[in-house]
Amino acid sequence: MPRFALPADPDEAGLVTIAGSDAAHISGALRIRAGDRFAASRPGRLLELEVLRAGPAEVVARVLYDVPEPAAPRVDLTLLVSLPKKRLMEPIIEKASEVGARALQPVIAERCIVRIDDEKAETRLVRWRRTAQESQKQCGRTEPLAVHPPVPLAEAVRQGWDRLYVLHESAEELLSPADAPGEGRVAALIGPEGGLSPGEVALAAEAGGIVRRLATNILKVDTAAMVAAAILIASPWRPRR
Repeated sequence: MPRFALPADPDEAGLVTIAGSDAAHISGALRIRAGDRFAASRPGRLLELEVLRAGPAEVVARVLYDVPEPAAPRVDLTLLVSLPKKRLMEPIIEKASEVGARALQPVIAERCIVRIDDEKAETRLVRWRRTAQESQKQCGRTEPLAVHPPVPLAEAVRQGWDRLYVLHESAEELLSPADAPGEGRVAALIGPEGGLSPGEVALAAEAGGIVRRLATNILKVDTAAMVAAAILIASPWRPRR
């Protein structure tokens, strides 16, 4: 069952009110009625609620328990994803959210096939953020993946990262669990279908980027983003024995 993000903290009586599309989904698609329970969240907190009344316009529930979210990875990972063709950005956002990336920054690179003007960028940003919010419900995050407006590559790599990885097939070394930093503001730059240009690789390296490749084969943008995220987030958080 989805975990719903609450619009506000419970009131002094421990009650919450959910309206709009979430209320319609809870009472309609999920057929939740008075006496049923469902999971919810606030930033950094997990809750279980018991429904007092449910309708398509409003759901009122009381808090049964409210606990801190289990410790999240200290890796604050931002995926710098060059604008892909077709509608690949939505599944990238969905999977980045599930894996645990903190943010996704669309990047305008030299070889991007997709070109968007300001109006299209705003429309797509709304759609991308809606995808992040929907994924938040599905995978149980307490906060949605942050999706930023597209920026030029030169701006994306110069944001004071503690560690920046530049993923390129020409690199001699593979990105590996040994590269996983365990904490800090980390970014991984993924090029477009045509790859990063030599000038872009050099520019990112000048900004402190560490150039790595992901595999012997050349990966698609969406595959590369998820492989990089899994290595940089999951590897440092294997349970210690």
